[in-house]
Amino acid sequence: MTRPRIVVLRALGLGDFLTAVPALRALADAFPGHALVLAAPAPLRQLAQLARVADAIVPAAPLAPLPDALAEPELAVNLHGSGPESHRVLTALRPRRLLAFAHPDVPETGGRTSTKHAAGAACSRRAESRRTPHGWTSPGPP
Repeated sequence: MTRPRIVVLRALGLGDFLTAVPALRALADAFPGHALVLAAPAPLRQLAQLARVADAIVPAAPLAPLPDALAEPELAVNLHGSGPESHRVLTALRPRRLLAFAHPDVPETGGRTSTKHAAGAACSRRAESRRTPHGWTSPGPP
């Protein structure tokens, strides 16, 4: 049986990738039965593999369509940005659920602007006080 898939878009540079590492680890912890696929620039592939933040890394260019093989994931997470362009890259995959900033131009996000990052908030709530397989602990007692 195939594991449900989470597709995470983070198609930016090195610094942006490094800031996404805690969110990627929190996603892996919050959804242990899911395969986590990171869509990121090809030059970051080796670093992403060394950081062990995803089960698979798919090359992605900023705001370019993602491969059809990623279609219909259980969850799509936008760590790329808050604008409608990156949201549309993920909604084109027809995910069952989308975690992203709310944006009035993208009805799938709830249509309201928001200052709170949905993916980070959801993951931090689920990962609270649990040790992850990556060797770090989130705030709170073990």
